[in-house]
Amino acid sequence: MNKNKYVSVIVPLALHNTYQYLIPDTILESFPSSASLIGYRVLVPFGNRILTALVVSEEDTPKVEKLKEILEVLDTKPLFNEPIQKLIRWMSDYYLCTLGEVIRGALPPILLASSKCYFKSNLTNEEIEKLKLSKNERAILNILEGKKQISLSYIKQQLKESSVYTSLKKLEEKNYIIKKIVLPKSKIKKKLTWQISLTDNITDDEEDKLRKRSPKQYEIIRQLAYNKKYTIDELSSSSKTPLTILKGLAKKELIKLEKIQIIRSAYQQITPQKIKELIPTKEQTKIIKKIGNLIQSETFHTILLYGITGSGKTYVYIQAIKEIIKQNKQAIVLVPEIALTPQTVQRFRNYFGERITVLHSRLSDGERFDAWEGIKKGDYDIVIGARSAVFAPLPNLGLIVLDEEHENSYKQSNPAPRYNAREVAIMRAKYTNSMVILGSATPTLETYYNSKIQKFVYTTLPKRIEERPLPPVTIVDMKKEIEENHWHLFSRLLHNKIQECLAKDEQILLLINRRGYSAFLQCFECGWIPICPNCDVSFTLHYHPRYLKCHYCDMTIPIPNTCPECKGYKLKARGKGTQKVEDELIKLFPSIKMARMDLDTTRGKEAHYHLLKQFETAQIDLLLGTQMIAKGLDFPNVTLVGVVAADIGLSLPDFRASERIFQLLTQVAGRTGRGELGGEVIIQTFRPEHYSITNACNHDYESFYEQSIRERNELSYPPFSRLIRLLIKGKNEKRANNAIEQLAKILKEIREKEKFLSFMQILGPAPAPLTKIKEQYRFHIIIKGKQSNELHKLVRKSLYQFKLPYLTYLNVDVDPQSML
Repeated sequence: MNKNKYVSVIVPLALHNTYQYLIPDTILESFPSSASLIGYRVLVPFGNRILTALVVSEEDTPKVEKLKEILEVLDTKPLFNEPIQKLIRWMSDYYLCTLGEVIRGALPPILLASSKCYFKSNLTNEEIEKLKLSKNERAILNILEGKKQISLSYIKQQLKESSVYTSLKKLEEKNYIIKKIVLPKSKIKKKLTWQISLTDNITDDEEDKLRKRSPKQYEIIRQLAYNKKYTIDELSSSSKTPLTILKGLAKKELIKLEKIQIIRSAYQQITPQKIKELIPTKEQTKIIKKIGNLIQSETFHTILLYGITGSGKTYVYIQAIKEIIKQNKQAIVLVPEIALTPQTVQRFRNYFGERITVLHSRLSDGERFDAWEGIKKGDYDIVIGARSAVFAPLPNLGLIVLDEEHENSYKQSNPAPRYNAREVAIMRAKYTNSMVILGSATPTLETYYNSKIQKFVYTTLPKRIEERPLPPVTIVDMKKEIEENHWHLFSRLLHNKIQECLAKDEQILLLINRRGYSAFLQCFECGWIPICPNCDVSFTLHYHPRYLKCHYCDMTIPIPNTCPECKGYKLKARGKGTQKVEDELIKLFPSIKMARMDLDTTRGKEAHYHLLKQFETAQIDLLLGTQMIAKGLDFPNVTLVGVVAADIGLSLPDFRASERIFQLLTQVAGRTGRGELGGEVIIQTFRPEHYSITNACNHDYESFYEQSIRERNELSYPPFSRLIRLLIKGKNEKRANNAIEQLAKILKEIREKEKFLSFMQILGPAPAPLTKIKEQYRFHIIIKGKQSNELHKLVRKSLYQFKLPYLTYLNVDVDPQSML
């Protein structure tokens, strides 16, 4: 009788299948007979590599005769429970990607270690010269020549587009090269330190002896008397304390030394503060009671919390989480920008203390490792983070909050899985019988529509805290400014208002949603514009430091002194970005204390935190930035918000362009008027009549929604249809174009053959609006249909028949947020 046990695993590669392995006796013996390996990470041999894989099922019978064995179990507790495993399978199915891609997207890289493959040559130069070899084989041997060992990744990099696997295999079979596989070793380990504490053996006589004979030991004893426990780092900060002295005291049994783990935690400097207990408004009380009843029902619900800016949505989240924690459950709070995390962490720590951890991509590997370990063990009640925190392995999830649910940053664009954290959160809540709260002052049209048809529970906060008024908004028509011979970057009104605020020591936010100095450089004699050769988009002009930069591939070139086309000298900057606005402000207000907040100034790990801390503590008068300053920030001393150019992005070839402008303007306008000083907003634009701008100025979401939803219905765009975008890219333009045409042909043939798919619209093939990025030519097809499952069926059948040509790549984007 076969007593062997087997597991099926998912490997973090772009593969659809699960793979079966034998559990060796050595591993079986270390686990109780009733224990399951489902949800654990394991090391498995896979082809020429050793990979970290996730166990998803156990079997008593093998699927094939010869099976490889698991090498090692990496976890002491399951990483993913059954609901998350269901979520992984749903994501693979819905987002038309592989199980391996979902695992790779759900887990931080530090938890997915894989082996490295190295090669070395067995031949001398003379022997190589005599051999008949292919071009690739000879190139590989030349790379290995005289080297101790070379990694597979380096060989692939050197040969660039050439396929190396076949050549390496042939060389290995002929014993011309030797392959070595190095097992994955986690670089991240628990951080340990010594903890020192006094024992009960200290007497007055003992202290007196130490004072006379060993002053250094005596000093440590006296220090420990004030605080019973210290780590060695804490003790050493006030006195130089070699470990030998401590061990001497431990030998005398006067102190106790023990190893403890130090938890590496982001934002350790953010500690709980005493706060005044808030009295909820009538609207807040009503919503909190409604949410509380839904929590008590312990059934899945999605709630839209539509509240104007400054209406107290965060207080509602906190009260909902309190109710969840009473039930011994946990919560995830998602924020759209890492910049918002510090302020969010502060608010929640004020209420919930230290049982909060943070997850986002800018954490160090050690911080992410400790956060995941603590979450698995149930050390935290709340996880706060950006998009990927939706996968946090909380063992008893009860609530997921998406703050600013409308934000485009909740959508993963690359690589696969191209998921939307909002949809994933809803499905995770469904599988765990939990609840989701979607909060926003400007919800997406799809979310608001779902609340209208009662798919989501609708709640609203129509008034600001203490019934403070929304700030008045003034539109400045920049065409009229120019007609009246005022050509400056700032209108006269905005200039005067900035001057007034500075005189009163009040703070200002200025938005310009473009980084760099100017949008592009242009020759005013022949019209030449420098274009990135990799991307077919214009270089952005930067002055600090001086260069031209492509914001898609990061290529930089010097700023030319003359035009390379006509040799003319009239090269001028066109358009405006944060750097240009910054320079203009310094010229107009030389003594201004200001900071710029964009991607170029916030690359450091805690750059956002330090910048916002300076603004909060009034070390900065004016904060200038891109869209990141428009989201969720709360500074009562901000009395003026200025939008330098409201038109940026309004003319993009994307059906969501107007919605994004409305959301951005409404959100940034909401950053002022939150304190007793009140506030106002100045919006500069060349299109003052556009409905997204006028409705934002009136803080009128309902009117914007009604007009936009009519347009969406007429054009059959979401929420009245579902979209899938298929994009093919490659360095060979003709090959990529032929591939997209072939795919379009297959799609249309299947649509005609399968009558139930006949209502699907296939738009394209066509060049993507951004035709070339990072040397890759891009062509796309957009498929539109009423029913999501039928749309998926059409694409699946087509992709099954379609063979992707060599060195071309296919991106499948379900529910795309951008058509560029």
